[in-house]
Amino acid sequence: MSSGSGSFGRAVPGYASEDPSLPKPWRGLVDGITGYLYYWNPDTNVMHYHSITFWRKLDEFPTALYYIFNTMLLTLLVFHMYWWKLICLMIMRQLNNKGQVTDDVRSGKRIFFGGIT
Repeated sequence: MSSGSGSFGRAVPGYASEDPSLPKPWRGLVDGITGYLYYWNPDTNVMHYHSITFWRKLDEFPTALYYIFNTMLLTLLVFHMYWWKLICLMIMRQLNNKGQVTDDVRSGKRIFFGGIT
């Protein structure tokens, strides 16, 4: 038996061929054992499994989706404000009536943001 200090079973990662779609400091590395491709930035020593071009495509977010999502969020905010007002009115009425259940707050006169309609 030999007691050599060689790197038996260890493969060294190597550089992949140049990819023109990658930004300049980024380089492709191929793992010597698994053969997986990693993307490495030698300036910051950051490594990614996904291509940097994949992350660039995420920056191109469609604006229509943005406005639809924000409109739904604002609608949800309005509904929560209305429900909060109903809950507060029910609590106030319950306290004023000393725990006795009376008519429903949702029916009758409506109060929106301080004004009666």
